[in-house]
Amino acid sequence: MVSSLFRWFILPNTVSWRAGVHRFSWIIAGLALPGTLAPYFGRLTSSWLLLELLGNLVLPYSLLLSLLLGGALVARLSRPILGVLGFLLAVNTYTVVQSTGAIEPALAGSEYATVRVATFNLFVGNRNMPAAVAALREAGPDLLGLQEVSPEWGEAIGGLASTYPYTAVYPEPGCFGAALFSRFPITRQRFTNFGAAMPSTLLGTVTLPTGAALEVAVVHTLPPLNAKFLATRNNQLRLLGSTLGGVPQSLILADFNASTWMPILQETFPATVWRNSREGYGALPTLGALGPLGIPVDHILVSRNIVVSAATAGPDLGSDHLPLFAELRVPVGGQGVGGG
Repeated sequence: MVSSLFRWFILPNTVSWRAGVHRFSWIIAGLALPGTLAPYFGRLTSSWLLLELLGNLVLPYSLLLSLLLGGALVARLSRPILGVLGFLLAVNTYTVVQSTGAIEPALAGSEYATVRVATFNLFVGNRNMPAAVAALREAGPDLLGLQEVSPEWGEAIGGLASTYPYTAVYPEPGCFGAALFSRFPITRQRFTNFGAAMPSTLLGTVTLPTGAALEVAVVHTLPPLNAKFLATRNNQLRLLGSTLGGVPQSLILADFNASTWMPILQETFPATVWRNSREGYGALPTLGALGPLGIPVDHILVSRNIVVSAATAGPDLGSDHLPLFAELRVPVGGQGVGGG
């Protein structure tokens, strides 16, 4: 049956292999078009589930379109299909490049604290708990935000207390517990859903050695698996953006279940206020088993006055996510809103 469908779609009757490649290229181009353009549809993408899901696949599209364009050139296909494949590949490439931006160097002579941070979705089904905890301890970021902290994970990460004297751990059954481990005092903390029906966010105010206050949020949103989840995720992101947008120095360690280039993130965390740690460091995909072609859904965001001097994705620690690391330069000064 599969071979029959292949012949019907790709090689009907006894057409040449070139004609089959031509037809296949048009089919893939048509399938890739909505996802390729989804990052540019604004609120339409943010509210329409199919566009939201397809728009996260820009990196896989880029590989597939590159292979197709190469095959089309070898097969000497018609100019229209070459033009369409080239256009789609160019748009996907631009999407990735413009969302990573460029590095802004720190101001000469400015006073700042260097802080190494990390975020990691542990995955409730992770069977590699001891090794994952050991790897996180060895990496030793100054601030570590964790998502999917189940009661079992809450016990497992207790071993990090020997490295981190300050902790805020809120395990929950399921996927939405959170934890923050810090080498610096956590002066205030709360675990809140902002009074709405959505997963809770961990907020904490951390006092750095310079005396600067850094407001830290550890976030895990609902995945956009249906229209209701999509709307809830968007509401959570908007509440978070409005809560922290006016704080002088903020840090968000998150699994947003949205790629860097998606419109909802551009809307709620505008580049005039926030800096994504990926700026200047590449796409750094963290979700999926596709390596560099995965999906960048885990994020480290900082207030615009904080400089990101390094960023990288970490190794496989048994989760369906990779950890994300960044080195920050936090200016002296600032106040937090962590709560009581």
